[in-house]
Amino acid sequence: MFKKMLAASVLVAMIVGFAVAEEFDAVIDGPSRDFTKRTKSAEKLVFGKLTLDSKGKVVGTVYKEGTVTKDTKVVMGTYDEKKKKATPGEAIEGGIASDLFKDKGSVLRLRVTIADDKTTIKQIVVTNTDEKLVQADLEFDAILKRRGAQTNGFGAISYVRTELNRSRPARKYR
Repeated sequence: MFKKMLAASVLVAMIVGFAVAEEFDAVIDGPSRDFTKRTKSAEKLVFGKLTLDSKGKVVGTVYKEGTVTKDTKVVMGTYDEKKKKATPGEAIEGGIASDLFKDKGSVLRLRVTIADDKTTIKQIVVTNTDEKLVQADLEFDAILKRRGAQTNGFGAISYVRTELNRSRPARKYR
């Protein structure tokens, strides 16, 4: 009985350990290249973590710093129609030291996977090169999604972003 319980707890710990890695959309543009140069370290990379709306437009960008190790995979991505996302393709020669990452005029769209320690980059998938970022409209409706449960309904509130529907004319009330 004890052996089964021990084996089950080890299995659960392994599953939770694998599920903790974070994957998100990112960008390398002019400001992130400038921040990377300021670090004066070959293993540091500054990228813009993107927040996207449902249409793929950029709502916000937060610049973060990550550590690139020799185990970090840097690959070109290919879009998979079945999964509707970018999958890793062939490796980029030179990793982040390649000309693709140093070209000042280009904007790189990435899919970054961060390890459990929140600083080490495990994988960088380049999804698009030289694509202009489309900013979301400033006008939007916010729908209340949730209130903080531990604060008697007061506290942290999160909203869901929805676009305004401009195709229908406004109703006139009499």
